Amino acid sequence: MLQKLVIVGGALVTAAFAVSMGITYQDELRERWRFYQHGPEVPPKPTSMGQEILQKLDADRKKELAKEYGRIQVSLNQARARGANVDKLQRTMDLAMQLGQQGKYTNAQQMLNAVEMQIPKKAETFRAAGDEEGFVSTHKAVEGAPVGVQKKAPAKKKRKALRRGSP
Repeated sequence: MLQKLVIVGGALVTAAFAVSMGITYQDELRERWRFYQHGPEVPPKPTSMGQEILQKLDADRKKELAKEYGRIQVSLNQARARGANVDKLQRTMDLAMQLGQQGKYTNAQQMLNAVEMQIPKKAETFRAAGDEEGFVSTHKAVEGAPVGVQKKAPAKKKRKALRRGSP
């Protein structure tokens, strides 16, 4: 009797475990069963018209990336002519073009933008504009002072109208 009770109990535990696994993994089990019955799912082939559009889009992106590369290359060559060490930036640009040839345009564009920001720029000098450069002002230049140091022109005096009968 005890032996029958142990067998029935074991069968019930096994059945409960199988049901819980079936509930947990039912989607995976259904896919496995379907795969064995029908084989793997085959994705549809793209149409030739879609391929033409994708090829044209790919060619446009490559052309745009090459144009950007050329523009940044000019700035890089100017920095090299000024004596800046830009070898690392050149290697990064070459890597960006390789990514572009592989079709990873977003990554290539980000790398080119980063290179453009890191190119050493020529220092700009600023000075005040003088009258000889077309600067028109309401101020008069002070004799002997450098350009840009000016004093305010004297204001015109307003004439008071004389009224009759006033002393």
